[in-house]
Amino acid sequence: MWRLILFERKVLPCIFGAKQENSTWRKRYKYELYETCNEPNIVTYIKVKRLAWAGHLVCVNNDRTLREIFNTKPDGVRSVGRPKL
Repeated sequence: MWRLILFERKVLPCIFGAKQENSTWRKRYKYELYETCNEPNIVTYIKVKRLAWAGHLVCVNNDRTLREIFNTKPDGVRSVGRPKL
């Protein structure tokens, strides 16, 4: 998730550009960029969509394949460490 935040923080100043105050130019602050685009940051958006998907899975009928996959638990044991060659 931190890579998405970093990407967003680098891209937004390029999109909205600098701001002129008292005949001098300065970079916009992070909160100014978020106020300008009026949208939550990308990490918050992804978390909200994950919750919406989980809510969808809870409401799905028990006889559907999606619900069966959601309720199953993987069996077997994975070996720990690097695979042997």
